[in-house]
Amino acid sequence: MKEAISIEKIETYDLLYFTQHNSSEDRTYFARLEKGARRAKYIYVPRPKIGWVLSHIKFFSATLKWQFLLRYETLILASFDFHTINALARRNLQAKVLSVDDGTANIFPGSVYYLRELPGRSGIYAKAFGGTNIASLKDRIARHYTVFPSLPNVIPAQKLRSLDVWQVQIKENTHRIKRYFVGQRFSEAYGNDYSRLVLQYMARIPLDAYILHPQETRPLIPRTPLLEKYGELAEDAILKDCGGVACELYGGFSTVMLTLTSKNLKRVVLLSRSQPMHESMAELSKESGCSVVWLD
Repeated sequence: MKEAISIEKIETYDLLYFTQHNSSEDRTYFARLEKGARRAKYIYVPRPKIGWVLSHIKFFSATLKWQFLLRYETLILASFDFHTINALARRNLQAKVLSVDDGTANIFPGSVYYLRELPGRSGIYAKAFGGTNIASLKDRIARHYTVFPSLPNVIPAQKLRSLDVWQVQIKENTHRIKRYFVGQRFSEAYGNDYSRLVLQYMARIPLDAYILHPQETRPLIPRTPLLEKYGELAEDAILKDCGGVACELYGGFSTVMLTLTSKNLKRVVLLSRSQPMHESMAELSKESGCSVVWLD
């Protein structure tokens, strides 16, 4: 987001930052963006155990001034399927709309971004908050800033602008290779069988550190040192820790695995044929230069 603001030569802006995790990465990223903001609001609503509607109401209620009293010439959006963001865009029909990647959602055909409308209750909630369907909002996007320049995006190619955020030269070093495992919510996303397969494969790989995902409560691989990120994004923390020597990343399909494309950085994406979405993930991983290992 900061890079897009700079490229667009936006000197002053209002900032709304939404999170359900309140992670150190969230707080660090907000603090950096807040420095250039005229108004800034950090909105934290914990992820509910059941049901989402109350969370959406809390998020929306926290932005009433922005929704009904303030109007903008330009909007830069992430997570544009999010009801509060969608509604804000609908109430600023005169605004030029720009967007940035929301993780892998922009490039993965199975994400809601590829739908015309949100299904079921989500679609009802979107309209209740004053939003519009996803297709209409995507049509309004004038430019989209992406960290996946080589991959197909839900936004048309002519509107894409590349962000080379993590293009750092890593030296070739045959005497020292650092190995990292990139965590995510494996069991929650794909089930215990996939997690077990990942554990079995990683038992043979000596790791220097485990990169804990902000939404992970504990690492999948026990007795592995956790990489201290100091509030940085995983990509930045890895590049800083590896110290410019050759390194290897292991993990599932994720933004981190697809965006770190520096030379002498090997990326191994672990997938399972029993997971219906993993075939598409394998193709995207290969297109981004990753090696794919099928665990079954």
